[in-house]
Amino acid sequence: MFDDDCGIWSGSRCHETTVPYRKVDDDFKRLFLKDGVYCFEKFVKRVRTYVPYEPQPAKTELVHLCRYYATQKSNDSYKRRISWLVVDEGVSSVAIVEYAGCSAEGEPHGNSVASAAPYARTSQRSMEAMRQKCQMQTATAVYDDVTREFDD
Repeated sequence: MFDDDCGIWSGSRCHETTVPYRKVDDDFKRLFLKDGVYCFEKFVKRVRTYVPYEPQPAKTELVHLCRYYATQKSNDSYKRRISWLVVDEGVSSVAIVEYAGCSAEGEPHGNSVASAAPYARTSQRSMEAMRQKCQMQTATAVYDDVTREFDD
């Protein structure tokens, strides 16, 4: 979904969160979904309680902040967070990618036996070119064309 050349990210340590917000005037208020009802958080004598909104917010008032968290497979201290918005069932075309920590040097791909060259993800442009070629030719013909291009 999101490409980068920072190496391999651990699949077991990735997770995604979605948090609803309600637009109120020029501000956004955090909502809490409890038993299928949108609530606001209130502290009563240091105890957190959730009070349902009356009336419940309309779908057009809601904005969902989605975040995807990942940790680099070879380096637990290098983390990535990707944030994007979902407004009225439409996904934003903009995502913010943040990295924290120090990246480790590139490592060979997990299935690599013969090469010590660091893993590099195939660019999105190359993948799109392959996809278009595969619609017009067989996969074997595309493979032969591409290997001929790189042999030259």
